[in-house]
Amino acid sequence: MADQLATEIIAKIKAHAEPGGEEITTNTELTALGIHSLELTEIIFDLE
Repeated sequence: MADQLATEIIAKIKAHAEPGGEEITTNTELTALGIHSLELTEIIFDLE
């Protein structure tokens, strides 16, 4: 169950991350992906 949830969250983050970036894991920092506050807000709404 936890793995499925992590996979879904990572997929939503990938939709907002800069293309061609590094692989996203549970340890990846959002700032390393080029995600800023407005995009983070959109990700949170997507997760709801």
